[in-house]
Amino acid sequence: MACILLVGCNSEGVQVETGLERLMKPENCQGCHPTQFKEWSGSMHAYASLDPIFIAMHERGQRESNGELGTFCINCHAPLATRVKVDIDGDGDLETYADEIVAGRFDIRDLPSHLEGVNCYYCHTVERIDADHNNQMCLTDECGTDRENPPMLGGISKPNANSFHASAASPLLDGRDLESSNLCGGCHDIVTPDGIHIERTFHEWKNSVFGKEEMGQPLTCNQCHMPGSNGMSSMGPNGRMRRLHDHSMPGVDTALIPFPQRDEQMAAVQSLLDNTLLPRICVDDDETAPSVSIGLENIAAGHSWPSGAASDRRAWVEMTFYKNDEVLFQAGHVAEGEALTELNDPDLWRLGDKALDEDGEEVHLFWQAKSYESNLLAAPKDNSPFSHGSRLTHVTREYALDTVPDRVEMRVKLRPMGLDIIDSLIESGDLDAGIRDLIPTFTLRSTDIVWSPELGDCYPY
Repeated sequence: MACILLVGCNSEGVQVETGLERLMKPENCQGCHPTQFKEWSGSMHAYASLDPIFIAMHERGQRESNGELGTFCINCHAPLATRVKVDIDGDGDLETYADEIVAGRFDIRDLPSHLEGVNCYYCHTVERIDADHNNQMCLTDECGTDRENPPMLGGISKPNANSFHASAASPLLDGRDLESSNLCGGCHDIVTPDGIHIERTFHEWKNSVFGKEEMGQPLTCNQCHMPGSNGMSSMGPNGRMRRLHDHSMPGVDTALIPFPQRDEQMAAVQSLLDNTLLPRICVDDDETAPSVSIGLENIAAGHSWPSGAASDRRAWVEMTFYKNDEVLFQAGHVAEGEALTELNDPDLWRLGDKALDEDGEEVHLFWQAKSYESNLLAAPKDNSPFSHGSRLTHVTREYALDTVPDRVEMRVKLRPMGLDIIDSLIESGDLDAGIRDLIPTFTLRSTDIVWSPELGDCYPY
């Protein structure tokens, strides 16, 4: 990669030589694609290798595995660093930055900017996907038909001619094509060196109503996380009005260090979460055996919820049942700054995965996992919420009481990263203690509801 030269033309039509590194630098995309660049620059893709939690986990994982973890983390968080070979120490030997980092000869914090995170060049040059997990992809300059002048790929069938890079269309970059989800899935399904499938977002999507054309309601990853709008494909002289993808790509994670558009990203995450789950409260007012049922249905996520690093997520249901303003029952009340796993609450309804060691005990870090227990809200498999057919996806819990309540409150909360994991990384000396206070706690607004008798037996319907 490091030795390839490309030929382009400047504004006067004069031929100039440009190294492949020039194509890899996102800032060089900004001139023609300012909107996409701005959106991407505040995204978690741009942030991926700068995240202090990622760095802390990588360094601790290398130490505790005696280096056997290798480039496992870097491969998704800074994929170009595992591919570009350079003579870092001047001895004439070409090594990737990732190899040098694993060997302890280079600090991951010092990566050149064009090798940080998941950038424009990386996604837009994926020629093929060799496996559906752990980022096993081949780029155009590695396996394309024109490696001397590798094209930037996109979803536009007839891309505009330009003087900066070659261009070509690919279904992997066309957000309307189900195949485009394979590009996301390559990194968003993770199998550990021990064979534990700790992240299963792509697998969950493939088995949902959205991932199957025969279900009549296909929906790609892009259509949720990169919605379209009309705009100029580029600001160059040949730019046209096209259907463009939003490159901010919100999920549930947010930047924990000074970073572009942090507030906008936080708001986008909140907006995405607010419409994901449908709650339901039902009260049986039988005086001899009163009870409350709390239901949750995943109606909008194209995968299970929570997803991604589900063993790192901390999601739970907070609920309180009242009679004449007296508390009859409560569960899931987690104090600000309290780790969910430290809560002594036998009625806690926790959503997510638990990573387990050989003895079946919960562990904090993925390389310690030998198995997992899953308690997720499955992705929609039917078009009707709270359906009672064979594709049942909702989950309901029933709570027996001695007295019929006159008010029931509930809400679902989420921390993208568990404070118990943060505390473990701080205790080991790998993470700055100040990060702990920056972990957000989201309340999913659609689930923040109150039942009272005048609403009928069940609410919202």
